[in-house]
Amino acid sequence: MDNCMYTTFKKSHATNIPPFLDLIGSVSSSLSSMGDVMTEMDGVLDGVQTMFADGFKKILSQIGNTASVVQYLIVKIEIILQRLAATLIVIMYTLSASLQGILAIKRDKELLNAIDTIINFPAF
Repeated sequence: MDNCMYTTFKKSHATNIPPFLDLIGSVSSSLSSMGDVMTEMDGVLDGVQTMFADGFKKILSQIGNTASVVQYLIVKIEIILQRLAATLIVIMYTLSASLQGILAIKRDKELLNAIDTIINFPAF
C-alpha cells in the first residue's frame, strides 16, 4: 500500500514540482538581482553625497579665501587712510605756519619798511 501511494504521489506530482521549483528559482534570482540593484544604488547615493560634500567644502574654502582677501584689503585701505590723514595734518600745520609767518611780517612795521625800500630802490 505504501509503495502504491508513493508511486501514485510521485506520478501525480512529477509534472507539478519542476515548474514550482523553477518558479522558486526565478523568485530567488529576482530577489538576488534586486539586492544587487540596491547595492549599486547605495554606491550611487554615496557618490552623490560625496560629490555634494566636496562641492560644499570647496565653496566654503573659496568663501574663506575671499574673506581673507577682503580682510587684507580692509587693512590696506585703513593704512592708506591713516597716511592720507597724516599728510593732511602735515599740510594743515605747514599752512598754519606759513599763515603765522605772513601775519608776523604784516605786523612788523620795520620789516615792511625794509621791503618797501627794496622794492622802490632805484635801478642803476
